[in-house]
Amino acid sequence: MHLWAKGFFEVFATAVIALLLSRLGLIRATSANRAIVFLFGDILGTLHHLCFIGSPTSVIAVIHLI
Repeated sequence: MHLWAKGFFEVFATAVIALLLSRLGLIRATSANRAIVFLFGDILGTLHHLCFIGSPTSVIAVIHLI
């Protein structure tokens, strides 16, 4: 549940809010894009949770390479 909330909901909500604020003219499109790219990095950052759910050693090794 935690990975779904971090990986999907935050990015989806941020993308929708950034699009709405950009369309309303409250923020520039480059600022909206920067926020979305930043959150995609957050998804990679949450992959450390896979170590705690019994992922195979090969998956954990790839995560630590990122």
